[in-house]
Amino acid sequence: FGSRERAQTFQPVHSRLYPTPSPHVPFGVAFTRVANCCAMITTVALNRNATSLALGSLERNAAPLTEAAVAALWASLQLLAAGLCGQAAVQVCDMAQRSSIELMRFSGAGKDWRALLRAMPESVSRAIHLTESPHGTVFKAFMLLAAILMLNSEFPKHDLYSKHDGISSWGFSWTLFSAFRGICPTLGIVMEIFIPMSADYILMVDRFKQKGYVLSDEDRHVFLASRLQQRLHVVAGLITFMTVPALEGVALAYSLKCFFRQPGGGDMVHWGDGTAASHVWLAIIVMRVLTILVSDACMLSMAYEAWLEPTGRFVHNPFYMYMPERHAVLSLFTYVVLMGLSVWFVSRRVWQSMSPVVQSLSVGLAVVVIVASLIWMVQVLLTLWNKQKYLDGDDQKNLVTKILEDNEMDMAHGSDSLKELEELRKHWEQVGLAAGEEAEVRHDEKPTAGQPA
Repeated sequence: FGSRERAQTFQPVHSRLYPTPSPHVPFGVAFTRVANCCAMITTVALNRNATSLALGSLERNAAPLTEAAVAALWASLQLLAAGLCGQAAVQVCDMAQRSSIELMRFSGAGKDWRALLRAMPESVSRAIHLTESPHGTVFKAFMLLAAILMLNSEFPKHDLYSKHDGISSWGFSWTLFSAFRGICPTLGIVMEIFIPMSADYILMVDRFKQKGYVLSDEDRHVFLASRLQQRLHVVAGLITFMTVPALEGVALAYSLKCFFRQPGGGDMVHWGDGTAASHVWLAIIVMRVLTILVSDACMLSMAYEAWLEPTGRFVHNPFYMYMPERHAVLSLFTYVVLMGLSVWFVSRRVWQSMSPVVQSLSVGLAVVVIVASLIWMVQVLLTLWNKQKYLDGDDQKNLVTKILEDNEMDMAHGSDSLKELEELRKHWEQVGLAAGEEAEVRHDEKPTAGQPA
């Protein structure tokens, strides 16, 4: 939205971002993704490429947007897109886990669901450590897009309106903090995807799980050769899952301080405003705090399973480690989506520039995303609280069995997958035959020795 002079024709682009959720994905996660997709689409409708109908309503009931407000909404769009890319990357990890069972089945591992479950990767890093594999390549692309979008959004500049709320008194310290806060997510993600776990190191650790295993010269060589890579991968994880939440916690604490003090003449909303924008912004901030806490709880659960749990149960059931890390990644990208939504409401100028209809749609969509995120977080906390109930028993057996059944259906004669493969073979067979015939014609037309060319 904005003045009619800024209006441009917008053509919606439809794309399918997510595969069908795997059996172990809770309802709240799927619901959150749908809400996030709606959020991104609505943000597109709210930026400078809005439809002429909304523009007409704005011209009658609201003031034109300033360049700063347009930039803030564009940053919001990029944050929402980054959040969706990150959540799509997690789905790729789920597909990689599924693929590991299928590969084990083809390698002659049999149909024993316990053996196949044990062969699954127990972490996100292990699921996509082969970045040249199909799933690793797609995961790297989604995560790289998310990192670029977050860096380009300059979200610290739009998330807090520092120049109007006394933060500028911090001077250079606040500038340095904002710059560090803006670059850390991208730094952590880029390091994670370009410095993955060493494949040889993973195989070495798997050998260590065998009872009575004795170190070999190959193990010593692999350990020394991959030590730098493993350490940098750990550093990337610390930046992503410890430094970033800590920086965001400081930013959220100061934003709440600004919000609850006496209203001033600045652009940032305040509690005393009593507007829908101030109330919704506060609700989003509370959800952002809860999202960070959920991410911390997931990482603590993963650390407990890796170092403190006495029975080493994650060896027999990798979901004891994979599930917490998976949800920690989802929590961080859910946080990015919520941060993108908060940009709509933090600025008085942006809020007042919206028409009543757009304001109502924005509030409604924010409520849907908040409720969906809250449902998902409750499900995650319940799973962490009682892991044995959710991760032991028939659930995992049914998961592995379902993967095997789906794979057998895809491999059966007459299945859609094999029909597509056969059509592909026929197409390239015809291309090859045509190329061969063309080569024979050219050979026949080539003049022999003694004949004029």
